[in-house]
Amino acid sequence: MIVVEDDCDNREVLEIALTAEGASVREAATAEEAWALCTAVPPAIVLTDITLPDQDGVWLLSRIHALAGPRIPVVALTGHAFPHEVAAITAAGFDRYLVKPADLDNLVAVIIELTKSDGADGGGLAGAPKL
Repeated sequence: MIVVEDDCDNREVLEIALTAEGASVREAATAEEAWALCTAVPPAIVLTDITLPDQDGVWLLSRIHALAGPRIPVVALTGHAFPHEVAAITAAGFDRYLVKPADLDNLVAVIIELTKSDGADGGGLAGAPKL
């Protein structure tokens, strides 16, 4: 899985929590860095912030869909919670939309749901395939 978060503390917390749950996590601080990781080794799932320092999460989503179509689930993990923001982000085509700080149990459940049916290797999250 790839976690895309420009705030180093938030990124570290996600990496530690998801690794403790059994996930294999690659990290990126920018959309372009995440895109490079995606093209090098396509992930089972991407968790991305929307507001990033170079491009935004919607830009990254469009590149991932161009690369692999909907086969790679992309979850928006963001602080944007106003109704018009939720509508715009949902309309962009994200598989899920979670507001930060995300509840770890809910986040793990979403990851399992989005990766279990595609044969992905999901990191051992509660019996899910390795990420």
